[in-house]
Amino acid sequence: MKLTERMRISVASMGLMLLAAFCLLCTSPGMAQTAKEKTRHNYVLKQLKLDKTMQSKFSPLFYAYLKELKAAKDIYDKPKNQHKSLIDGNKLTEAQAKMLIDAHWKADGKELEVKKKYTPLFVGVIGQQKTYKMFRLANDKLK
Repeated sequence: MKLTERMRISVASMGLMLLAAFCLLCTSPGMAQTAKEKTRHNYVLKQLKLDKTMQSKFSPLFYAYLKELKAAKDIYDKPKNQHKSLIDGNKLTEAQAKMLIDAHWKADGKELEVKKKYTPLFVGVIGQQKTYKMFRLANDKLK
């Protein structure tokens, strides 16, 4: 049975609504954000100049994005931090170096998956231009 274009759009819309509802649940007040996430969130909101309505739609999505992005980065950061003294002392074994290289590439791949997953969701809320700007801002180094 062939799906009509209208049916495809309906299915896609339902999927986006379910993901947005999940994001709202994951970022409810009971699930506290870290100070770093709050700082990044506030910085991005200020730079994007979103009105209150857009902020209310964007914020839960952005916090969910930050959470998934951090989990992706932790794939490399955790083993790197565990081996910090060996890395600093240039004393990694070949097996440890291989494990870190593999973790690095795995983390990079997962980060890309997260960004690709959230791009259409952000576009649906804030549009293409602000989504592009948001990704740039989200990577800014904050003190």
